[in-house]
Amino acid sequence: MPTCPRCGEPITGNWVLIGKDFYHWNCGIKQAYEVIKNRGLSLLAYKNVVSVGVGFKIKEGVVKREISLVFGVVKKVREEELKDIDIIPKEIDGISTDVIETGAFTAPPPPAGLVKPRKKKYRPVKGGSSISHIESNIPGTAGGIVKLNKKKFILSTNHVAALMNEAELNDPIIQPAKADGGKSDDIIGYLEDFTFINFSKGVINELDAALISPVNDKMVSESIIDIGKVKGFEEADLGIQVKKSGRTTGLTSGHIIQLGVLIVIIYPGDKSAIFKDQILVIGTEARKFIAYGDSGSFVINPATKRVIGLAFAGSLYRNYALITPMRKIIEFFGVEI
Repeated sequence: MPTCPRCGEPITGNWVLIGKDFYHWNCGIKQAYEVIKNRGLSLLAYKNVVSVGVGFKIKEGVVKREISLVFGVVKKVREEELKDIDIIPKEIDGISTDVIETGAFTAPPPPAGLVKPRKKKYRPVKGGSSISHIESNIPGTAGGIVKLNKKKFILSTNHVAALMNEAELNDPIIQPAKADGGKSDDIIGYLEDFTFINFSKGVINELDAALISPVNDKMVSESIIDIGKVKGFEEADLGIQVKKSGRTTGLTSGHIIQLGVLIVIIYPGDKSAIFKDQILVIGTEARKFIAYGDSGSFVINPATKRVIGLAFAGSLYRNYALITPMRKIIEFFGVEI
């Protein structure tokens, strides 16, 4: 029985390869993630690269049980068309590399095709329904309920509820969203807190999230449309199936394909922000996993009904979605699910 090079213990459970060496599943992921952590922004310096994360190697269309550093690019080009300095090495610090064409990522996500958004009024407000800041034409999603000192809060994103840092605390939030016909009579709560997004060059963010304090506890439901009530949160893992319930595309399915993602996100107004330690999901249906208006959706493991993270960005022309780990949000706001 082989010994894991990282922890020195015999490999008795789930395993992955790094090169030709066997690792414990979690040890292999951690080994690759340390490269992203140590190399940082230099990994985003290659031409066309918008992201890098820990994922499985894909050879001739087949997903291998080999951990690699997976680079997302705006568009794949042949090596002979690139300068030497722009060619991603086949291996970095002992970890093989792979390249996938994702396109650029935006928050809010890009529009969907033919869908029927949830524009109706929900009372009590349910997770997966349409919300917005009272002055914003950008619709988003009420993800679900979190609690702080037994008080309920609606969780969504900064760019939906806090207008990319421009809103004031206690600003009204409406359901449905203004773009969906919501008016001042539809106030369901007030902006309680949000994570600041730093758009300065070279600064790395971790969260795009906001808390909304409901008018009262009877105004909100702990149920999420088409999902029901969740049962806490859990960490993400490679390969697991996930679902989300959002304002625009409703209930959709996908799989986690990368962890520890370092990525550039484009925001309205030609702003961009870098985020680290994110989760990349690929949709497994014809429609996109998330689209414009789905920001703030809870992403869950349907097998356990536990929340994995909060959806906030998507790729322009591929079915990829970016998710912030719920653990990070819980730690930042001090809330529980």
